[in-house]
Amino acid sequence: MKNILDLIQTKKDLPTPIIRAITKQILESLRLLNLKGLLHENIKGESILIQSHPGSGVVYIKIADYDLANNKTQDPRTSKNNDQQEAPEPLVAFDKEDIKPDTKADIYQVGIIIFQLLTHSLPFDDQTSQIKQFDNLERPLSIKNDHLWDLISKMLAQDPKDRISVDEALMHEFFTGEQAQQEITVNAQQLAQTALLAQQHGDKNITVFDTDPTFIIPLSDYDQIIGNEIKPYLILPPIQQISVEQLKETQQQIKSLKGVKFTSMELEFALISLSYLAKNQETHEAMIAEGIVDLAANFIKKESKTKDKTTINTNSSPLLLIPLFIYGTKQTQQLIKDSLSTDYINKLKEINDTFYKEKAKQLLSSYSDPEGMKELLRILRIIGQKSQEGLIEIIKAGFIKHLNDMIDKSVNEEEGEGKLIIIGEIIKHLVDNNPEISRLIVEDTDFIDNNLNLLNNIPLNNIKSSFLYPLDSISLWSPINIKKKLYFKRIIQQLIPIPESNDGDVRIMAIEIISNIIKAGLDGLKEGQQHPYRQQLTDDGTTPKLFVVFIKEKFENIRIKITHIFSYLYKAFPLPNEVRQDVIENMNKDENLKEVAFLAECPENVDTILINEFEKRFFQREKDSLLYLHLIKILLNNASDENARKIAITTKQKVVRLTNDKYLNEYEIVYVWPKKEILKAKAQELLVMINDVIEFKFNKKMTDWRERERAVVEEIDTDDEDDGIKKEDKQQKEKDKEKEKDQMQQKDMEEKKDYEKKEDILKDAEYGKLKDNGVKQQQEQDKEIDKQEEKKNDSKQDSDQQNEKDDEQNESQSDKESDKDILKDKQIKKRRRNKRRKKNKNKATEEDSKKIRSNSQDKEKENKSDDSNDDEDEKQEKKIDD
Repeated sequence: MKNILDLIQTKKDLPTPIIRAITKQILESLRLLNLKGLLHENIKGESILIQSHPGSGVVYIKIADYDLANNKTQDPRTSKNNDQQEAPEPLVAFDKEDIKPDTKADIYQVGIIIFQLLTHSLPFDDQTSQIKQFDNLERPLSIKNDHLWDLISKMLAQDPKDRISVDEALMHEFFTGEQAQQEITVNAQQLAQTALLAQQHGDKNITVFDTDPTFIIPLSDYDQIIGNEIKPYLILPPIQQISVEQLKETQQQIKSLKGVKFTSMELEFALISLSYLAKNQETHEAMIAEGIVDLAANFIKKESKTKDKTTINTNSSPLLLIPLFIYGTKQTQQLIKDSLSTDYINKLKEINDTFYKEKAKQLLSSYSDPEGMKELLRILRIIGQKSQEGLIEIIKAGFIKHLNDMIDKSVNEEEGEGKLIIIGEIIKHLVDNNPEISRLIVEDTDFIDNNLNLLNNIPLNNIKSSFLYPLDSISLWSPINIKKKLYFKRIIQQLIPIPESNDGDVRIMAIEIISNIIKAGLDGLKEGQQHPYRQQLTDDGTTPKLFVVFIKEKFENIRIKITHIFSYLYKAFPLPNEVRQDVIENMNKDENLKEVAFLAECPENVDTILINEFEKRFFQREKDSLLYLHLIKILLNNASDENARKIAITTKQKVVRLTNDKYLNEYEIVYVWPKKEILKAKAQELLVMINDVIEFKFNKKMTDWRERERAVVEEIDTDDEDDGIKKEDKQQKEKDKEKEKDQMQQKDMEEKKDYEKKEDILKDAEYGKLKDNGVKQQQEQDKEIDKQEEKKNDSKQDSDQQNEKDDEQNESQSDKESDKDILKDKQIKKRRRNKRRKKNKNKATEEDSKKIRSNSQDKEKENKSDDSNDDEDEKQEKKIDD
């Protein structure tokens, strides 16, 4: 609703309190105009505006077209108003010498407008009928208030002498009588009391239109009758004024800052505190007097010389200057501009600090459009104070359309980026933890389509990162189920060209939006289940385009964000060969454990993940221990036997540590982790799995050996029956079979022995450190002995093998009865071989140890170590025999 004519054309029946307030506001404005010696003489529906200042909660009636107002001495016949609205005196009374132009003509025109508001029509068809019918003007049925009809009748009197004046009209019973006081609404009284309080605290903008309830048109009352033309979401009490005592205290605090040396943190808190006070204009004078503006400006000037970093004081300075400028007087705004030019602020936008870039853009927007910034900040306050039900009402009332209009306007402004950032904050407050509001915005409004169309109509390299803020906010803060619906809005496909922009900030913002939507598709998926969007995005060419962007991208942080998208899409699915290694290497660099785990659900990806011994880096970041446990579990489930064994051996002791209560107590203190029981339970669960992997690999080979043995025997028996294979061939096959079994058994025993040695070393070296340096020396000596033994044994190996073959030939005929007999015979052969090996080993050990340890002074210790080595050998042999 822009003016009174629009209101008349709605043909709404207005209640008496609103008619009273509209009429009184018009008359008071007319009185102030007359005091300046001016006549308007062109008052009509189009020239009376209807406004509501953001956050005021009040509807104001203002007379426009003041440039058409005439001096009182102007000839009334020169008035160019419509015939039906023009006062009758130019035609019927101008020839009378005592008739002079005065304010009575304006009063008549106001009477016509009030009559139209009540009846939705003019009192006369034309001026001729006006002259003829005026004396017989009948009271319309729609005007039921006697005092109101009396006022209108006096305002429309044909003779100016009989017509009521402005001052007399304002004192009429319709405005001052008992009925008028009784009809004041509760909302009007509350708004008047709020305005009076603000006036007492020094608000110089408060007028009689705010303090006299008979002047007040509450926006909520007006909207309830008219509709949502004047936006109800702008209703907000003024910023709470501070008392005189608080103001004096604030002034003293500001003065105390002068000349005092602060630490960076203390000064940051001081600047932030002042930024809250700056929303009250009463504090500005004290801040300016004590040089606070210069202090904040100098921080920014100093920081504009670097592009690499910012200080906390620099980050806090815009927080102070923005409200000072927005809520300040024109003199304050000019002072800030003189202290800090736009050149300095533009340099600050190049600093590699996202927070500071955003505040610099908001400061530039404040310079360019302080009223627009003030409106957005008020709306942000409103959104923050509304309940969820209140926010839903705002959305249904058409707020999103208003927001779209502000976005369109800001995009086309040279310094509109700061406003778009605040709009993004407004969207965040609307959708964060509000599923119903998110649904309304996405499904029932054109917010998404409007933003996408806006971006599509802008050349790629003209798009700024702030243009994407509204979409980024809704993709980041909406609930998961709403994010899934964003996918079907085809946002990803329409944003995919933007990552090719020359602006790095634009590229990273577009990638973040795409990532937020694709990540939402993981919701509800279990281990091993693939991403539901991957196939469609591959078929329509979106994923291949992302691979091209990834290959071309030079900035490491953007490449990492793209790899996150690939980890989501290729969950439990092989990455394409041409990019697999590059993608995984980028993820491993940054150790994105969650993302790596998604790819690890596919066995084809695991080998690449373990490149460069990635498993040895596990638990380097202790605070992420829970994530490491999850990743290890996924890897063990999908790795090859060899890789699984390698992972199990490498990580076992680190996982054991997480089951130790003493270590977990320290972990809880250092990393403020209140749920150490969860960590312990996960570690214990994984430790069982690690032990099973180690034992399962060894036992599985033994099981496979037995199964192959039975299969060979069955095959031989079948061949004898069906094909009549010769007995000699059968015996030869049995020999080959026995040889294969013995070789496998020997290899398995060696592997098990080697593993047990490594495990003993790990036990003695808790948390990767050896308790005794002498153990290392002993290990080196043992290695030398082992090398000598290997040389000795090599020469004897042929003879041992020949002896074993002889034993096999002698025993082959007796190994046909059952599996149990076969195992017994094999145990006998094991004992024989082991005895021969032991004799040879002891001889070689004694000879070599004498040579190597000849320089040792303590022979008793050498003998003890030899005895302990012999004991260990005997124990190992007994374990094998058992």
